[in-house]
Amino acid sequence: WRSGFLVCPDVCSMDTPEADCMCECPAETMEADAYEVLHEAGVFKTLSFFDSGEERITSAFSEEHNRTEYRLAGKTPEMEAQIWSELVENLCDVGKIGDMYQASSPNDITFWVLHPTLDRLWHWIRLSASHDNFDDTWDYDEDACYGHNPDDLQPWTGELFGMPDEGQLTNAELYTLMSPGTDQMPYVYDNYEWSHCTALGYDMTYSGKFESYYTEENFLNTNSNEVLTGAGSMTGVLEDSGVFSAVGAVLSSMRNLFTPTTAV
Repeated sequence: WRSGFLVCPDVCSMDTPEADCMCECPAETMEADAYEVLHEAGVFKTLSFFDSGEERITSAFSEEHNRTEYRLAGKTPEMEAQIWSELVENLCDVGKIGDMYQASSPNDITFWVLHPTLDRLWHWIRLSASHDNFDDTWDYDEDACYGHNPDDLQPWTGELFGMPDEGQLTNAELYTLMSPGTDQMPYVYDNYEWSHCTALGYDMTYSGKFESYYTEENFLNTNSNEVLTGAGSMTGVLEDSGVFSAVGAVLSSMRNLFTPTTAV
């Protein structure tokens, strides 16, 4: 959403003070009407999408303004104005390098090590798995907020995978399309080897094939719980198979890589 609202320095030298090397919203954005800034940036549309039951934010089309207007449920106009203003301030604060929390996390160099490492591990798990040692059925959780259940819709469509736009995809459909064994994934890792883990005695053998886990029937049936499972059943299986230990070994090695040593 920050495109067009956030301004970043073109370049920062190694001795540039941190305060002078941060992205920020210009004064005109901070002085503008907070509601209009959030509306123009598309923040309300996103918030409304994930609150489909309108428990927190309500929406209605305004003939006068020829657009959808948004209101906070159960809040006075004064409280709304304060919340909108604080929301703009929070969204204009991109955080600090190292917090790995906000959208600024790619500014941290470790971001580019952590994400592909975990992604490659996840690909290895899914490609090596069989129904005997891995169960990722995604059960419905009635207590989860919208967006966390298998059939909850997400903003993306099939166009994300080079497919026709036939409506927004569910979590279950996205999970299946993102399987490393599908033609829809635009990349594949050249190997699934972690020599440092093997040296420590962890079995990182790549032994499975896509066909050993997915069949054409259950792969195509993406809009159900049959393809995916909840974390409850997944956790025990992963622990028994030693996957968590292997993942832990990789993360431990990464931590050592970025932990400064003290000369004795």
